[in-house]
Amino acid sequence: MARLKQFQALEEHGYDRKEGYRIISCPRGGLEEELDALRDNPSPWVLINANLNQSTLERLVRECGHRLERLILFPSPGIEDLSPLEDLKRLKQLMICWNQRVERLWNLSKNPELQGLRLEDFTRLHHIDGIEAAPSLIYYSFGNAMWATAVLETLEPLLDTKLQEFSFDGKKILRDDITIYPRIPTLRYLSVPAEFYRTEQLAWLTARGLQGWPLTPWVRCGEPSEQEDRKDIRISGKRKPFLNSIRDAARIKAYEEKFYALVEHYRNAPDEVPKSL
Repeated sequence: MARLKQFQALEEHGYDRKEGYRIISCPRGGLEEELDALRDNPSPWVLINANLNQSTLERLVRECGHRLERLILFPSPGIEDLSPLEDLKRLKQLMICWNQRVERLWNLSKNPELQGLRLEDFTRLHHIDGIEAAPSLIYYSFGNAMWATAVLETLEPLLDTKLQEFSFDGKKILRDDITIYPRIPTLRYLSVPAEFYRTEQLAWLTARGLQGWPLTPWVRCGEPSEQEDRKDIRISGKRKPFLNSIRDAARIKAYEEKFYALVEHYRNAPDEVPKSL
């Protein structure tokens, strides 16, 4: 069984390709000098690996923002207010990692060309109110890169977006309602950890026409091997096992059959929504 392609909308727009980025790496200092050089020789695609704070973000936007189209910032522990990003009128793709102070999004209506947004390891950002204001946003990812601690209050703000793909790789959604996903008219792809939802919930989402990771009976997590301790298949669903694709072929087949039977069941019972435990 071929795996469904995840991050489709992301890949179509080249968000994850680092080729062509102006890379500024100065984790031990020297960022001011690098920003001087960027100001004098601007680039539309910039990746900054430094301990960013509020003043360096404001300077980056003020002196170089008129050219920025793709921006990656990590880590960013000292940034507490993202509103300077409102001045990045040409920004198309943005990724910010490891922040411990930001508690709210900025006014995304000020970024008319923003298509892709990824926020990782934001320890105090639990609300995504305002995401619906982004006029061109089609990809949004929120969750963990280093620590499994990200928590969202609710997904309801996504209902009024034009997202084609949503990715959540966090610890918890406090008011989690899976019926929100198919009610987003443009959403095609959903990515969550394989163990985040019950198998019945994943089958229900698949029956509603969504694709992605892990809206399949299983996901591959390694190369096939007959070694006894090698597990290369993760069965999709909460509390489901890791298996060996060679030794456990019969069990995997049984999980497949059960998954697709559930999908068919929910297609024929559109008003039945499986509950979380």
